[in-house]
Amino acid sequence: MVTPNDVVSGGNVNVPITIAVDARGAQIGAAAQIEAAMRRAVPGLAVAAVREAVSQREDCEGIAQVKHQ
Repeated sequence: MVTPNDVVSGGNVNVPITIAVDARGAQIGAAAQIEAAMRRAVPGLAVAAVREAVSQREDCEGIAQVKHQ
C-alpha cells in the first residue's frame, strides 16, 4: 500500500542507508574509528537530506501552483 505524502501527518521516517567502506590495509582499530565517525556524522547528514528534499518539494509545489493560475 502506498500512502501519498500529503496524507501522511508527521511521524518518524525510516531511511535505510548503505555506506561501503574499503578499509583494506588499514591499521588495527581503524574499523572502530570509522564506525564511530559515521555514527556521529550520519544522523546530521540524514536530517539535512530530508530538509533539502522537503524544500525541493515545496519549491516544486509552488511552481505547479503558478503554472495552474
